[in-house]
Amino acid sequence: MKKLLILSLFILLVILIGCEQENFTTTKPIASSENTTTTTTTQGNQTTTTGQIILPDTIIEIDGNDTGAEFAGYGIVATGTDALLVDYDDETRRQILEYLFKDNYGPELKLLKVEIGGGSNNTNTSVASHMPTRDSENYYAGYGWKLLKEVHEINPDVKLMGLHWSLPSWVQTPSDEAYYIYKWVDGMKRVHGIDIDYIGGQRNEEEPMNRYYTIELRRLLDENGYEHVKIVGGEAVYNKWSVAEQMFKFPDYNVAIDVIGAHYVAPHYPNPVYYSLGKPIWESEAGGWNSEYNTYGNFRKFLINYVNGGMSGLQTWGLSASVYENSWWHMIGIITAKNPWNGNWTYYNQNWAIAHINQFGDFGWNFMKNASGKTTSQKSYYATIKAPDNSDYSILIETFEAKANEEILIKVNDNMPKDKKVYVWSTDITGQAGIFVEEAEITPTNGEYRYILKPNRMYSFTTTTGHSKKGLDVEIKPDLFWSPNYTEDFESYDIGHRPKYFIDIEGAFEVAPAGGGREGKVLRQVAIGDPIRWYGAFTDPYPYTLFGEPNWTNLKASIDVLFETEGYVDLAIRASEAAMKEKLSRKGYYVRLHSSGKWEILKYTLNQQSKMNMRTVLASGTINKIPLNEWNTISIAGKGGNITAFLNGVELATVTDYSYMSGNIFLATSGYKYFQFDNLIVEPYN
Repeated sequence: MKKLLILSLFILLVILIGCEQENFTTTKPIASSENTTTTTTTQGNQTTTTGQIILPDTIIEIDGNDTGAEFAGYGIVATGTDALLVDYDDETRRQILEYLFKDNYGPELKLLKVEIGGGSNNTNTSVASHMPTRDSENYYAGYGWKLLKEVHEINPDVKLMGLHWSLPSWVQTPSDEAYYIYKWVDGMKRVHGIDIDYIGGQRNEEEPMNRYYTIELRRLLDENGYEHVKIVGGEAVYNKWSVAEQMFKFPDYNVAIDVIGAHYVAPHYPNPVYYSLGKPIWESEAGGWNSEYNTYGNFRKFLINYVNGGMSGLQTWGLSASVYENSWWHMIGIITAKNPWNGNWTYYNQNWAIAHINQFGDFGWNFMKNASGKTTSQKSYYATIKAPDNSDYSILIETFEAKANEEILIKVNDNMPKDKKVYVWSTDITGQAGIFVEEAEITPTNGEYRYILKPNRMYSFTTTTGHSKKGLDVEIKPDLFWSPNYTEDFESYDIGHRPKYFIDIEGAFEVAPAGGGREGKVLRQVAIGDPIRWYGAFTDPYPYTLFGEPNWTNLKASIDVLFETEGYVDLAIRASEAAMKEKLSRKGYYVRLHSSGKWEILKYTLNQQSKMNMRTVLASGTINKIPLNEWNTISIAGKGGNITAFLNGVELATVTDYSYMSGNIFLATSGYKYFQFDNLIVEPYN
C-alpha cells in the first residue's frame, strides 16, 4: 500500500511537470512575504499577475542611482572599401547616408571613423594625404572629408573621428606625426567647417605604444583651440590592453588619453583594474559585417562586451562595400554600393541589429551596471541604458542561445519613470517572424511589468518613441552593365580632388594643373618619397589606381602620359587585384613605357607559393628616349586572346595569351614620384 501511494504521488508529479512544460506562464511556486500562491495569465508575450507575485526567471531592477559607463553605441569605420560610395550622384548618395545615419530611420550609426590618408595601402586601397610634403596642404585629398561633411549635415549628433594607417615620407619623428594629425583636425575645421570629436592616439594597430606622439598631439590640440577633441588611445590588435598598462605607468600619458580602445577583443576582455583609470573603454574595431557573411552577432557582441568587459562602445569595419568586385576585401560593408554609374545599391536586414542598439540611446546616456547581465538561464545577455536626467531608459536583450522561453520581471524604482509606457521592439533572427517590429506596448503597474522572451530574438524595451525603419522606404535603381565607352579629360574636377571611379591601391592620384605646355587639368601621381607604410599593407611599393567595370573584356584603352622624372608608366587592361594571404596581385596585361625609350607588353601573375607578383615579358622593344615634360599616348587593346600595344597611334606589337579575359583598367608609375596622365579613352575593340 505504501509503495502504491508513493507511485501515485510520483505519477502526479510527472503530470504536473508536463503541464508546466506545456505552458510557461501557468502556476509557479514563489517565495512571498504573504506565503500565497497564484497563477499568471498571458496576453501575447506580456504576462500579468492576478492576486500575488510569481517568481519570474529573471528580475531586472531599474534604479536611477545606478549610473555606469557612458553609452557610445555602435559606430563604423570607413576606410579602404568606401571609394565608390562618394561617386554616386548627390541624390542617391544622400539616400544611402540617410539610411545609415539619420535618427530613427535605419541603423542610426553613432560614430563615423574615417582614415586620415598617408598615400599608402591600408589593407586593400590607399587614401591620399592632406600633406604629401611638409609645405603642401590639400584638405580635399581623398574622400573622408566628404563623408564627414555630408553625415554631419544629415545628423549633427553623429560623432566624427579620424585615425591614420600610413604616413607620408617626410614624417620622421613623433613630433612630425603629431603635427601632421593636428593639421588634419585643423584643416577639417578651417576648410570644411567640420568639428572632429575624436582622434586616434596611435597609428592604427601600431605597437608598442607611441606615448610621445600622443602627449605631443594633446599639447598641440589644447594650445590651438581643440581642447574638446578627445583622444582614443591604444587601437592595438595584439597587445590589446598595453595602452592601459602604460597609462598606469606614465601619468602624463594617462592625462592625454580620453578613451581606451582595442581591436578584435574577444576573448581578451579588459582587466577590471583598468576601470579605476576612469576612462571609457571601447572595442574600437571589430569585424563580422560584410555582404557575403552578414551576421546579427554584433548585437550580442555589444551586450557581451559591456557585461563581461565594461566596454561601452563598439565600432566595426566597414561602412560600405564600395570597391570593384574583383578587389581585395570587396565585400566588407554594412551596405553594398559599388555601382555609382547606375545608382544601384543594396542594404541588409542584419543592419537592424545596429538599430536595436542605436535607435534606443544616445551619447550622453549611461549604462546601468546593476541592470545588466545574464538571464537566470545563463544563456541570454542584457544591458540597460538610461538618459542623463533619468527621464527614459531602454533594455537591450538577446536570446540567441536560449532553448526555451524565459520570463522577465522589470521593476522600476521611484527615481525613474516607473509608470511610463514601455514599447517592445523585436527581431526574429531566423527570419520566420518580423524584423525590427514593435510587438507590444506595456503600461507598468506600480512600476512593474513582465514579459516572455522567445529564443532567437533581439529585443529593445524602451520608454522612448519615434522609432522606425523608414530608411527602407526608398526606390533603388536597377543594376545595369557599364559598357566600355568612356572618356575622361579631368576638366570637370577642382584641383586636388580625386576623379570619380578611380580607386587608388597604392600612392595617390589627384587632379592637377597640366604640365608640358598643355592647358587645363590632368591626373597626377602625388605621393612623393617612400611612405611610412602600415604594417598590414598588402601591396608592393608601386603606385597604381584601378578604374572601370570588372567584366570589361574586348576593349581598347588609351591615355596621354608625361614624365616629370625618369622612370616608367603602365596602362593595363583585364586587371584585378585578387589577393593571396600576404600580397595583392597585379594581374592583367600591361603596356609599359620607360622614359629611356624601352617599351614592353607584360603579363603579371601571383605566385601561389612565394606570394610574389611574377612578371612575364610577352613582347618588348626600344624607341628613342622619351623627353621629360613631353606628352605621348600609350594604348593597349584586347580582343579574345590577342593583346596589342600602341604608342602615339602606331602599333608596337600583338601577342596571344588567354590567361585573362576580363577585368579593370589600371594606371601605374615606377615609384613615388610625379607623373601625369590625361585624356583617358575606353572603347569597344571587336
